Amino acid sequence: MKPFRRVARIGVPVAVFIALTTGGLGCTRRPAAAASPREATTPSATPSNDSLARARQQFIDQVTRQIAGRENELATTVFRNVQALTFQVTAAQLVRSMDFFDRSLGVGCNYCHIIGRWEEDSLRTKRIARQMIRLNGTINNELGKIREFERPVGVACWTCHRGLTRPARPTL
Repeated sequence: MKPFRRVARIGVPVAVFIALTTGGLGCTRRPAAAASPREATTPSATPSNDSLARARQQFIDQVTRQIAGRENELATTVFRNVQALTFQVTAAQLVRSMDFFDRSLGVGCNYCHIIGRWEEDSLRTKRIARQMIRLNGTINNELGKIREFERPVGVACWTCHRGLTRPARPTL
């Protein structure tokens, strides 16, 4: 019952998003080559299929060192200018989420951020990312209203992007 109390406290959209981006809800992080696009639930971060993995990991390690001892504090108290994922998200969860965003779109940190000046809003891609996070929350909120699902379901960036900055248009 503990997970349900946590979901109730932080809200279904945020809980589903965090669960999806940090490997919860039974989602696996298998390499894209091992699964068809329909089967893969989250992006793989293996260096063999992600040329940006090493650079991303260096930034993650740098930020993790900077927030050492504060990982479990709310992201809004540790980082400046956090405008999305603000409700009960820890600093460590935010860092993992940023890595998930990068892997989901096949990009590096500099796609949305000016390295070293993470709080700046000058890049269009960062502003779009915030809107996409809100859209993701809206979709997951609506999915949470469907009582017929047998288990919690949700979408995340990888659901549509599949490693591309612009999702491929579905063929019908």
